[in-house]
Amino acid sequence: MVSIQLTSKIKFLIASSLGMLVCLSLLRCLFFFLFQETAPSAPSSSFLAAFYLGLKFDLRLIAAVHLPFFLLSGVPFLNPLHHLMAKHLWRVYFMLTFGIILFFYLVDLPHYQYVKVRLNATVLQHLENPLISSQMVWETYPVVRLLLGFFLVLILLLAFYSKKIFSSLHQEIPSHRALKRRVLENLLFFSLLAGAIYGKIDYYPLRWSDAYFSTNPFVSALGLNPVLYFANTLKNRKQSYDIKEVESNFPLMKSYLKLDSSHFVKDHPYLREVPPKASRNSPNIVIVILESFSHYKTGLGRNPLNPTPHFDELAKSSLYFNHYYVPCEGTARSVFATITGTPDVYPYKTSSRNPLLTAQNSLARYFSGYSKSYFIGGSASWGNIRGFLQQSIPSLRIYEESDWTSPRNDVWGISDLNLFKEAIGVLSKKEEPFFVVVQTAGGHRPYTIPEDSHEFEVRNLKKETVQKAGFINLAEFNSFRFMDHSIGLFMKWAKSQKFYDNTIFVFYGDHGIPGEAEHLSPKERILGLTRYHVPFILHAPKILGNPRVIEKIATEVDVLPTLLGLTGRPYKNATLGRDLFDTKFDDQRAALLVTAYRYPPELGLIDQTHYLMVKPTGESSLHELDSPHPETDLSKLSPKRFESMKALAHALYESSLYMLHHNKPLDSVQ
Repeated sequence: MVSIQLTSKIKFLIASSLGMLVCLSLLRCLFFFLFQETAPSAPSSSFLAAFYLGLKFDLRLIAAVHLPFFLLSGVPFLNPLHHLMAKHLWRVYFMLTFGIILFFYLVDLPHYQYVKVRLNATVLQHLENPLISSQMVWETYPVVRLLLGFFLVLILLLAFYSKKIFSSLHQEIPSHRALKRRVLENLLFFSLLAGAIYGKIDYYPLRWSDAYFSTNPFVSALGLNPVLYFANTLKNRKQSYDIKEVESNFPLMKSYLKLDSSHFVKDHPYLREVPPKASRNSPNIVIVILESFSHYKTGLGRNPLNPTPHFDELAKSSLYFNHYYVPCEGTARSVFATITGTPDVYPYKTSSRNPLLTAQNSLARYFSGYSKSYFIGGSASWGNIRGFLQQSIPSLRIYEESDWTSPRNDVWGISDLNLFKEAIGVLSKKEEPFFVVVQTAGGHRPYTIPEDSHEFEVRNLKKETVQKAGFINLAEFNSFRFMDHSIGLFMKWAKSQKFYDNTIFVFYGDHGIPGEAEHLSPKERILGLTRYHVPFILHAPKILGNPRVIEKIATEVDVLPTLLGLTGRPYKNATLGRDLFDTKFDDQRAALLVTAYRYPPELGLIDQTHYLMVKPTGESSLHELDSPHPETDLSKLSPKRFESMKALAHALYESSLYMLHHNKPLDSVQ
């Protein structure tokens, strides 16, 4: 039998890690037994999956705690094997670390009992009124007993740790053979630490949103680690809105949204009830969000290379909105705006990546009686979309790369063509009405076209030719054409299904792309509208009647209110979106445009005839869209229009910032 002789340092790290893992696992079990009886019921498999995810989060924390010792103990004056002072320093480090972790759990348990949310950085807001907060805690919880229990457990743990684990560190006599073994052991252990921190054998590392694999809030909470979750939310705790600005702009928003309320309220300030319209027999909804599908790169946008014949033909039998604009660049921001009805103007990162902003009230909830699904070719860990969707749409079923039988195409998972094929297979088996979002990715680098392309033919054109038409290179041009080819096949397959006649298909680009092309109009080129302008079509010939081009300004936050209006369902709208077919809003159709990746952002507001631009410096200008010289500033020549558009742009922006933090799910919505 071969005996494995580990160095004292590695033995200590293993023993310390295992000891901490046992403690954290016991604390997770304690959390489960304390709260599972009052939590919504869930299958045993969900709880097992949550414990498994929790184990991985715990291992990440354990690795993060032990990594400094692993790396720095090799420095001579920090080596506990050679210097007594170093040994004392590391003893203090581990004791403080364990004490802090245990304290987090001490606060986490009553915090969850009180608000049903794991400990996060919002708890720091109570420090703004420490006397009131401390009195509330004193009167609500058995503080003395909790602290006594905390110190007792901490003393016992530290005594055991110091005597049994830390004391095992001892100096060893080095040898040539031992040196090779130590190098190998250190490489292996470092790999284990790095693997524990990464957390997954996948393209994306383990993220907090992975805990939200279930729509059951207790299951998701069970999978989280309160220390890591607090750290994730700490950098996002800053609220970006100005309440005074929001309140002062409320009268303007009241007019814009046609609100009945005359007073600003903190939560859901823009809430209004929308009565039912004529019933349409619960038509299915299929929303297809097309990656980087710029208007000027399509035939509808006069592109001379005819890259989208299938999409152009589809538009001819649909309702085509030719003035549709997304609020922000970025796919995650686009998905957020669609689902929440609020432009994702969060200045630091996308809102889906902020754990404090992911639970939003979505109008998708009002499609009651519908099965709800989200299809993506890759991983829903991208952009932490999983956590945002699961918390905002109850009973949502996410289909991702691991659910498909098609082969992986590139970093974004299976090809869009295969995603459409797999989606048809799922939808063809559904008996109840369905609400579906299909998220494509093929229009993104690396522009991979699969081998099984269903007779798609690559076109070989000169680089100069495709660049003059607005494409970066030939690869992007053919990838864009392949997207169109996939859309054509998707609709061909859909028309052969029994659900086709009773389905409203929605197609639009998630965002545009800044670019230059010979066929661009002056307003697109000079005012930079290509990054926001995308095609938007509603296709349902048996439901929507005759095809037509609709000239009115439309924006992404209007998608769900419009679809609910088309299905005739009553709903409570707390969003900034408005029904595109509700004529009472036609006197003030406008779209807010925000370059959210800079702070302060550049704002824009576009209506039927003019474009207002507000630079990060605060300088503003007004431009006529159809002028041969749209760069001309008309703010002095049309001061009334300039001031009204500027006021609306700021009102929409400030209201959007506020709504990110005050659009929690309505209790009455299922």
